[in-house]
Amino acid sequence: MKSTNYVFHSEERLSHFARYLFIFYIAFLGISCNSLNTKDSTELILLQVRHKASPYNNVSDVLRKMPNKFFDTIDGDKLVEWIDSGFKANPPVPGENLKRELLFTAMDVATIVGEKSVRNRGIEDPRLLKTYDLNYSPLVKLRIESERKILKELKNRVSTRDLVVYKMYNEGVIICATGICFGVDIVLHPENNDLAGDFAKILDGLFITHSDGDHFNPNSTLNAELSKINKPVILPVDNLSVPLSGILTSGNLGSIEWIAFRGGHINLRFSSFYFFRSGEWKILHSGDNTAWMDFARSEYAKDLDLFLLKPESIYHENGKRKGGIQDAMEAALRQINARVIIPHHLLELGHGMGAYGHDMGFRLYQQVPEGVNVQMLNWGETLTIRK
Repeated sequence: MKSTNYVFHSEERLSHFARYLFIFYIAFLGISCNSLNTKDSTELILLQVRHKASPYNNVSDVLRKMPNKFFDTIDGDKLVEWIDSGFKANPPVPGENLKRELLFTAMDVATIVGEKSVRNRGIEDPRLLKTYDLNYSPLVKLRIESERKILKELKNRVSTRDLVVYKMYNEGVIICATGICFGVDIVLHPENNDLAGDFAKILDGLFITHSDGDHFNPNSTLNAELSKINKPVILPVDNLSVPLSGILTSGNLGSIEWIAFRGGHINLRFSSFYFFRSGEWKILHSGDNTAWMDFARSEYAKDLDLFLLKPESIYHENGKRKGGIQDAMEAALRQINARVIIPHHLLELGHGMGAYGHDMGFRLYQQVPEGVNVQMLNWGETLTIRK
């Protein structure tokens, strides 16, 4: 997909009333995509979902409560084609974008369509449902194609002084700046293992935040290809003697200074997170960390150009607040100063909609300080940030 030149500006936020009037207006006009051959238009189905979920409430929770007949009109494969063409027609732009919001919601719907079809065959085992989402969801084809698109763009890339972000699946990302390209948490789809050698030639190194399967594959062809040509694959090991937000390890990759901090999931199970400094650029990748209280007071939390954030720090699963600790996390997160925030770990297929969908990213628009630009990116999209 085309690279987007980021334009920074303040933007008035729509009131909830105006927001939904505009959404319904879009529904009847369509969103630059042809409607599918279904009993109801795809746009109206998506808007029923958005309407039933109050603004920035949990869409995935609403979807799970929908009766099966709600999804009977939807062909998962056709819906994915509609999503793909919609994102191509509506590339990333700064701030909230209601056309793209509907497309992200459609991805959530596609996941439920898959889950419902499996349940209709009598399968209820959560482990089997996760396997279904990860391997057989209608969205898998978008993941596979997005990795191929990114590789093509990287091969044709011309080095500049800009910070270029290539959004991959889940928390996977490739960042190019000051003549260096590095990856974080890249897990290629098995069908793209034949591309691993080409990715390895382009990347200068790969950073892994923790060993969960949606962030790290110990049998990864990409990891093997990087090691074969003496390029580093960095995976920090937990150290209980280091406090949360303490430094686990650090180093340099060419012109890039990197630091791995000790962090944790909502339940404080280990995940590191990374700070990168590349020339004049400062970047933070959250991994699955949610404990930001101490880090937010550090020098590394100031004047960031880019923050790749797992927004579970704002709300817990299914939109439920967790009281004191959750309030403290949210307050700390607001202290981290970044020009651009890209939410990630949205709709990871192995988690399915039992975790959360893209609405977790939508909430950030209302949570971040004025002047911070939240950019929702789909798999395979590219963002260029300029000083």
